[in-house]
Amino acid sequence: MAEPSAAPPAPTDAEREDALDRMLTWLALAEDARLAPLLVRVLPYAITSFASTSTSVRKLAMEILSHINKRVKHRPEISLPMLDLWKIYTESASTSIVRNFCIVYIEMAFERLPSEV
Repeated sequence: MAEPSAAPPAPTDAEREDALDRMLTWLALAEDARLAPLLVRVLPYAITSFASTSTSVRKLAMEILSHINKRVKHRPEISLPMLDLWKIYTESASTSIVRNFCIVYIEMAFERLPSEV
């Protein structure tokens, strides 16, 4: 019986760039009503992409974050994946830029949580 590997190999910069490009297209084509489920996958991936040393990967990640900001800024009903971002923030391997972006979006997600009466 084959032993399961510990973790899948990290994507190469070219693979990450291709994935980010597809995600940017998905965001551009998504209606606001379908944006929150998409952000669960896209936002954490875009933020962790800042750990890459590739300028093109970082540029695409910044384009995605910019697009997300424009779409959700005045739409507080669109939720953000706070727990996923918290997990990334607390990982010991997270770089400072990744943690800083996590903080920004964790705060934004916290503000969008429903308030209890």
